[in-house]
Amino acid sequence: MGKLITIVVLGVIGYFGYQWMFVEEATNPETPGTEGDFSGTNGNGDTANPKPAVNLDDPGVPETFAAAYKDLEAKWAKYEQEKTDATLHDLAPSLAAEYSQLLLATYNEPALKAIQLKLVNDRLSPLSQRIFFGSKSYKKDTSGLFAHYTIKSGDLFPAIGRKYGMSSQFINIMRGKDANNEIYGVGDELKLLADAKKQGYFLHIDKSDFYMDAYVCGVFLRRYPIGHGAIESETPTGETFIESRVLHPQWTNPKTKKVYAYGEAGHILGPVWMAFNKEIGKSGLGIHGYTGDGQATGVRGSNGCIRMKNDQAVELYNILVPASYYQSGFKSRAPMRVRIVD
Repeated sequence: MGKLITIVVLGVIGYFGYQWMFVEEATNPETPGTEGDFSGTNGNGDTANPKPAVNLDDPGVPETFAAAYKDLEAKWAKYEQEKTDATLHDLAPSLAAEYSQLLLATYNEPALKAIQLKLVNDRLSPLSQRIFFGSKSYKKDTSGLFAHYTIKSGDLFPAIGRKYGMSSQFINIMRGKDANNEIYGVGDELKLLADAKKQGYFLHIDKSDFYMDAYVCGVFLRRYPIGHGAIESETPTGETFIESRVLHPQWTNPKTKKVYAYGEAGHILGPVWMAFNKEIGKSGLGIHGYTGDGQATGVRGSNGCIRMKNDQAVELYNILVPASYYQSGFKSRAPMRVRIVD
């Protein structure tokens, strides 16, 4: 199992690229997903089917994987015994990092689907909610995930974000504040990502199951329901990266070529736009919310883009970092890699 995890993790960490384009997304007839079920829900995050039972004795589950899973479950139980809530344990970030490696090894492995759902729902989601979306500092953690910084006179969040490979919004989120909070003072302590400039952000998009898993520095952050390309305008598979993020984007209707300003009747992109580099095989694709007819997630209805619920699209926008093309070339505070699979 160690080899399996190593291969997956190296694939996540070893990929990066350069370039920028823009979006043209169209409304298409919706095709409901046949496998929109994750975390006991359909592709919209609504309760649908019961969670499948975990069976470590299934012949398709590698023995080494089962052993690693059992070891982590024993560690979770030990932390709960010590702290009542394992997410509050000083070493919770280390535990999240270990569980994240197991999750990466479950992708496109049908025999590991039940374990994948348990990892996401019962372990990694509560861990990530606590460590990334709360103010607990985890100073005693040994994973190296976090750095701690005391605000000095003259410090501004954009400058701190550039230094640590983070957006100002995510700095706020990680101190348990609103993403656009502007209230902070000298002496306040920040929990920051120690190595985001190198390890960056990773999005794993599964078209068949209509979900996107977001990782920060190799640690699971969130699972989002998504929609993707209609049958006649499929979302391509492969690897690419986020080359820009735009708040309140305009939208050009690909059929009429009419340009709609954000908020204008007929605009369907939602509040944010996160552009894929064209190396995915098609230009003008990206991730966005949706204000058109029909549902955004759990269906095939786009012109190739990834659709999200608007509030979740805004959350992802806030977590990712500023990036764009300049005269000197492409610049991003940190890598933002994307992998799309069937």
